[in-house]
Amino acid sequence: MGWDYFIGKLDCAGCGKSFRVKFKSLWEAGSNWICPECGTYIELPPPPVPNLPPALYVGSEKMKRIKITPLPPSDVIYEGIGEYHQWYGAGDCGYCPFVHRLPDSFGAPADCGFNRPPQIQPYSVRSVLTQLSIRKDFPCKYFVCVHGTDEFGNVLWEEGCMDHCGGCDYHGYLHPCNVVNGWMHGDQTCAGWEYIKQLCQSENEVRFLQQYLRTNHDREYPMPIPQAYVEVKETVRVDFVLFVPITRFEWKWWAIEIDSKEYHASLEKDFKKNVTLASAGYEIIRLSAEKKMLDQVRELYAKVTEVQKAGKS
Repeated sequence: MGWDYFIGKLDCAGCGKSFRVKFKSLWEAGSNWICPECGTYIELPPPPVPNLPPALYVGSEKMKRIKITPLPPSDVIYEGIGEYHQWYGAGDCGYCPFVHRLPDSFGAPADCGFNRPPQIQPYSVRSVLTQLSIRKDFPCKYFVCVHGTDEFGNVLWEEGCMDHCGGCDYHGYLHPCNVVNGWMHGDQTCAGWEYIKQLCQSENEVRFLQQYLRTNHDREYPMPIPQAYVEVKETVRVDFVLFVPITRFEWKWWAIEIDSKEYHASLEKDFKKNVTLASAGYEIIRLSAEKKMLDQVRELYAKVTEVQKAGKS
């Protein structure tokens, strides 16, 4: 995916020459660029914003909506997760990537968390799970950090769930996250998954989401977000929305509907819903509740991969 390779053209008013530049490095350096030919200072335009909805409101119950944004906060903080004793000091906890703030008083709990890794993409599995973990009613606390990449370009994630930490070494308290890892470690369920599947409205939706996550394993891929409203009036809700990155700034918007025997009961209502989805920028992908779900999930996941690979080429 062409995530960090946004190349554009800058025109210098001083010497009249044009330059092709990588904007990512320029924006990181500041808001001005110096022409290498004549030394003229050029004010950079603001970085473009990805064509993504700034927020989604999820849930079938009007009084229990969950707000999901493209990314979680840059600093993710879980209050009182770490057990802290003053004789440990900062010598042990200071080396922990998940310590956010040590308390001043003896024996008080520490606030743990992490700085959001830049590898986490908007509306991805890790992004959505982190935002759910911040909620007080979510039973899990997800932690993640990145230790670079290996020689093949694989991101070296260190991640898992942790509801508390003894204060010396977090490794014994951090256990694999079944949602992010797609149940690769043998467990069939967990408290976090039980929460997430309640956001779905049918067994077919639960089956789809679970098999998608199983197919995903631990990749940094888009998350199918269940029961999301697609327009500001909140009159149209779809089974899932999925945002697939082509580049950092260009994304495909998919509305995934799992059709049952009852679909097409009202052609007029279906037509209006399709028009609303198209007007909001969504491509509709229909799956059948009557066909084998795993085969349909594999086909959809292959399509997600093809779109992302197209962005790299």
